[in-house]
Amino acid sequence: MAIRYAKMTIGFAAVSMALCVLAGCGDSDNGNGNDDARLTANFEQISAGPYLACGITSNQEIACWGGEHPTGESAPDGGFSMVSSGDWHSCAIDLDGQVDCWGIDEDVDAAHDHNKHGQATDVPSGEFDSISAGAAHSCAIETSGEIHCWGRWDTPPEESFEQVSTGIRHSCGIDVDGKVHCWGIDNEQLGDYGQVTETPEEGTYLKVAAGGTHSCAITEDQELECWGEESGGSLDHGQVRHTPEGEYVEVSSGRHHSCAISTEGAVHCWGSDDEGQVSGAPSGTFTQITVSNAYSCALDEAGAIECWGIDHGGLGDNGQVTDAPLAE
Repeated sequence: MAIRYAKMTIGFAAVSMALCVLAGCGDSDNGNGNDDARLTANFEQISAGPYLACGITSNQEIACWGGEHPTGESAPDGGFSMVSSGDWHSCAIDLDGQVDCWGIDEDVDAAHDHNKHGQATDVPSGEFDSISAGAAHSCAIETSGEIHCWGRWDTPPEESFEQVSTGIRHSCGIDVDGKVHCWGIDNEQLGDYGQVTETPEEGTYLKVAAGGTHSCAITEDQELECWGEESGGSLDHGQVRHTPEGEYVEVSSGRHHSCAISTEGAVHCWGSDDEGQVSGAPSGTFTQITVSNAYSCALDEAGAIECWGIDHGGLGDNGQVTDAPLAE
């Protein structure tokens, strides 16, 4: 059974109404004497989107919290191995390797674009083991290494890939030889930022993350390398210039900030901090990191989630941070 917890968005008004559909998901004490109706579960994987976040629980079910897709469509039932939250669509891979997406097909990040791009409906067939949902497109890697992209920015290179990450207007992947490839366009809305054209041509990489106007990757020496633009508009966020030193195992990039997990499991964030999405990073030991527009979430060794930043997703306070599930 898919687990759904959200502050529902009806029309253009965010209605603060908690919905928790899970047997035994009753109120619990949040530590300050108040009842807390948040979902209680441990997670194996998490993904932050601009309007909602989703994860795979220890029972291999999809659980989502925060806002709701405009269609009101919830995550599918069944067992899943991976989930990715895009703008107003999400995608997942079930236990048989099949892709399932839900949400809407419009590019809501682009003004006046009401065309149907198919990121939620034109899903490919085959057996897949990795997926990433972006603003108006999604990409997935078959078990053979062949990559499939669908939606608005859907022309990947003809290589065999091991990892893929979708951003707002571009995507990046690492092929079987460890080379980084990025495709799409450099123009977000206000200029050409180089998140595609400045992709490193040399070197071997372990992980890559496509953000808004920048991209980041982890080299074979476990160092971080970022490229693209510092601003993405009129403000200088430093999402490239302030890339931290050290050794890292995970990285995730949002619109104007990025976060990474060091080899010791510590979270380091840099870039825009207007909503505390950088300075609010928790202490502790973590295994996964996921970043969206103005918030971030991390998964610790026990499967517990910590999120920081702001709940706002464009249509009101959606609860991506304040409604993050509690650990069992």
